[in-house]
Amino acid sequence: MKKRGQFYLITAVIIITTIIAFVTISNYYKTKSSVQIYDLKKELEIESSKVLDYIVQSSETGTLDKFTANFSQYAGNQVEIIYITDASGSLEVYKYNEGVKIPYVQFTGTNQITISLDGYNYKFEMTEGLDFYFIISQTIGGEHYVVTN
Repeated sequence: MKKRGQFYLITAVIIITTIIAFVTISNYYKTKSSVQIYDLKKELEIESSKVLDYIVQSSETGTLDKFTANFSQYAGNQVEIIYITDASGSLEVYKYNEGVKIPYVQFTGTNQITISLDGYNYKFEMTEGLDFYFIISQTIGGEHYVVTN
């Protein structure tokens, strides 16, 4: 009888130790990704569509500049966003640096825009009506991440 009780006791200790080991390992290996551009892309796509709808309905031209300036500030200095738009009536390619709107000069074309960024070319087709495109880039630990719409 004594051996039977010892068997159950040892089995219970092994099971409890295994469960504690799995919980400890799963909590230990959870790492938080510092790449935020994927979330920013989703947010910018959603918000920009609403801003463009508002611009069409109200015909306010400065709204997009305010929106892009605020969004760039929200994204932070670690993230670079290049905006491509024709909402003001003419083609604009620009980015913000510490709240200052800076024209981006490394692009070619009028109907099909080609933007050069870090040795890569990104192409965007300009259509009739309002166009709004963006390139979001971030460098983390020597790796360069880029997303576009």
